[in-house]
Amino acid sequence: QRNYPTQILLYMLATGSQHGCLILKNKQTGWLKDIWFDFDTHIDITSDAIKRAERVYAARETKTPPERTQDRSLCERCDFNSICMPDLLANGGISFLDSEDLATKLQRRDELKKLFDEYNDLDEEVKDTIKKTGVGEKAVGNFLAKVSEVHTTRKVPLTWDEQKTSYLKVQINKLKGE
Repeated sequence: QRNYPTQILLYMLATGSQHGCLILKNKQTGWLKDIWFDFDTHIDITSDAIKRAERVYAARETKTPPERTQDRSLCERCDFNSICMPDLLANGGISFLDSEDLATKLQRRDELKKLFDEYNDLDEEVKDTIKKTGVGEKAVGNFLAKVSEVHTTRKVPLTWDEQKTSYLKVQINKLKGE
């Protein structure tokens, strides 16, 4: 939770602002809560963040690994995980699963994730292009694309007024045959 004020204070430092505001919204009631920051009052948070950043950049340049952490979720993004992980495995900090089948599946999962990301990007691009042609059925190569308009009603936060909206939905099916 200390990250939000730190981020605002660093923005204030970068822009030369004396005051900053963090606005929180209650998702259930829609009420807003503002928390104001005075740069001079919170200078210690800013200076601590800058010192931490300087230590991180210095460690990266000298290739010096950071001190061990108990938060293992940081390990996957750390530049030094190839140094710490073997040591953690050898000293019992992390248990080892001896399963070639599982290792193969994890490797394949990683390969498919890249394809999944590519699929999502391409799917979005294709559907955006098809939406531009308007409502109806369209044949493209061996595929049938159906564009329909969906109407919904939603409550507007704060006022709770009903707002009618609509959007285009695209459904793509491959035609049978070659």
